[in-house]
This record gives sequence, structure tokens and C-alpha cells, in this order.
Amino acid sequence: MLYNMIAMLPPDSRPKLEELPPEPKAKGWMEDPDDQNYMGEAWNFVRSLSYKTEESVATYVANIQTKRSFS
Repeated sequence: MLYNMIAMLPPDSRPKLEELPPEPKAKGWMEDPDDQNYMGEAWNFVRSLSYKTEESVATYVANIQTKRSFS
């Protein structure tokens, strides 16, 4: 859903790919038997991505409102 929101923004308002957090990778059973580490990394990823998405959408909306006020 968050990637869809980013995709709907105009190209100049989207965050750069380098700024987006990397997706976590699942670990083997020996490294993470109860998936606790993976789940923590996944929620950190979701929080980071949602923050970046919200920031980009807010910037886009602010720019549109500024353009309208000067029109």
C-alpha cells in the first residue's frame, strides 16, 4: 500500500530510491527460530517507509497549496 502511494505521486515529489529503507530478509531457522528478529526488522521497515511516504505526500500537498495561493 505504501509503495502504491509513492507511485501515485508525481515523479518530482517521490522520494529517491536510495532514501527508501531496504526490505528485511527472512533468516533461517537456526538464526531466528521464532522469527522474532525478522518481525522486529519488518516493523522497523514499515515504520520507516510509512514515515518517508507521509513526508513525501505532505510535501506534495504543501507545494500544491502554495501554488494555489499564489494563483
